[in-house]
Amino acid sequence: ALDGQTGKRFLSASHEITVDRSFIIIQPLQSIADKTYIIPEGTAVVEFPVRLVFSNIQNSENHSIPKDNCIASFDTSKLHFPLIIRNWKKGDYFYPLGMKGRKKLSDFFTDHKIPLPDKKKIWILESGGDIIWVIGLRTDDRYKVTPLTRDVLQINYQAEIIN
Repeated sequence: ALDGQTGKRFLSASHEITVDRSFIIIQPLQSIADKTYIIPEGTAVVEFPVRLVFSNIQNSENHSIPKDNCIASFDTSKLHFPLIIRNWKKGDYFYPLGMKGRKKLSDFFTDHKIPLPDKKKIWILESGGDIIWVIGLRTDDRYKVTPLTRDVLQINYQAEIIN
């Protein structure tokens, strides 16, 4: 009878048990520190905390946007450097690509049925204080490539290396 128990957590000295819909998830405790990683303009590859490969595409008239959540394309003129990679925090919000209006990340995660333990492993990319990409999931509509875009920053998320 786990109905109504989703999100309930139990902690021991070494493990965490989380109820997620009809599943019980048991995993070792991990210290999730609030870490921030700064990415200066002109960076080609980031290896930590996630592997990101950056490509600058100039005069992007013929550039097609891949329909892959692991590849993000941004209008370079809208970005403010340095970019920042960080863990999501309660109260964070963004404007999901293809949607009107803003959405709290916690609601976005719920809509996508992301279990609580997995939420702790999600990284976001920020520009000028705005969340521009929930890495590997969705970009922000305000930074999308449009027919008026001249230069594109394309970022390929290849693999998570460490939390």
